Amino acid sequence: DVQPLEFGSPPHLQDEVAVVGYPEGGEGVSITQGVVSRIEIQLYVHSGASLLAIQIDAAINLGNSGGPVLDDDDCLIGVAFQNTTNAQNIGYVIPLPVILHFLEDTSAEDSSRCSGFCSMGVFFQTLENKQLRDLVGIGHEMTGVLVRGLAPLSPAAGLLQQGDVIMVMDGQQIANDGTFLVGRQERLSFQHLIHVKFPGEQVNITVLRASEHVNVRVPVRPMTRLVPTVVYDTPQSYFIYGGLVFVPLTQPYLQEWGEDWRSDAPSDLVSIALHGLQTQPDEHPVILSKCFPSELTAGYSMLNDRIVTAVCDSPVLNLRQMYALVQKMHATQPFVQITVQCTGFTDLAAVDTTLADSICKDIMRTYRIPTAASPELLESQLEPLAADSTADLTSTAASMLGETV
Repeated sequence: DVQPLEFGSPPHLQDEVAVVGYPEGGEGVSITQGVVSRIEIQLYVHSGASLLAIQIDAAINLGNSGGPVLDDDDCLIGVAFQNTTNAQNIGYVIPLPVILHFLEDTSAEDSSRCSGFCSMGVFFQTLENKQLRDLVGIGHEMTGVLVRGLAPLSPAAGLLQQGDVIMVMDGQQIANDGTFLVGRQERLSFQHLIHVKFPGEQVNITVLRASEHVNVRVPVRPMTRLVPTVVYDTPQSYFIYGGLVFVPLTQPYLQEWGEDWRSDAPSDLVSIALHGLQTQPDEHPVILSKCFPSELTAGYSMLNDRIVTAVCDSPVLNLRQMYALVQKMHATQPFVQITVQCTGFTDLAAVDTTLADSICKDIMRTYRIPTAASPELLESQLEPLAADSTADLTSTAASMLGETV
């Protein structure tokens, strides 16, 4: 009989652990032993999230991912998930608080239900520098971190202010380096207090504001990144118009420039991907990814890999909204004018609406592209037509899809 593992207790530094799995190099089960070296917020490479992780010195190799990590009592204290390739004996474990949050956040009856980990949308600066503490009015007996700004869609907007000093969160005193005391000797980033919350829950915060202590309750929720860091199990969204290809900007797109994409990819795209913030719900940058060569697209190749800011002076919010804008302007305007962002100015691309379909058909035939847009965009155009007759629906859809080869 298969017996489930019991959950243990969060480990402490120097506690011994054992990693069980099937790494490369053999077919049987492998057990490696080590100790807990560090407990802190780390980047989860697979998801792009920064969450609590345990660093151990036991070997974690290809094939270990997903294997249990056990304490001396053979109880589960985490799951092995990644290592550091340019160093020795550095492996990482997903700890119990993250696992339990995930399990409570999901449902066996509804596999799509997973809200994720929450945020306040607050940018902070540590106060380890004495001069900075003196500037903001933190005396020797007080500690905390300085609020430097709020994301435009932050749930803390109107509750926290730039210049506030976060001193206490959910009863935990926040040190000048942004940590709070846990267990015998460990300290964790105060971000972990937010990560264990669920959407709609609140954190109780005491801040120093204008030399006064102010208590506030701040709701938390998952924050959507302007540019997705990962894209899994989802076909590439795109559409082609007048020989121009438009796609959403994602980090996987930039990673096509190689391991050094942060320096080799277009600098404006990298800056937006790493530092951009949503100012509206559902905002995701769209880029003019490629200009297929033809007589009617001559001179537009220099616009490749530029952010699209507007279609006929209407701002672009995301790919789906832009696709709808292009379809609307195609039906009502002699030219579709596309504005792309350049450093310090903008450039234009104009597509003659009477020639756009013929250009698209030629390109699709030449490059063996089956449809002029990805399936979800084509379906979005068909939805408003659901009440029409079947004959009218087929005719309208054919005019929008272009030729299928």
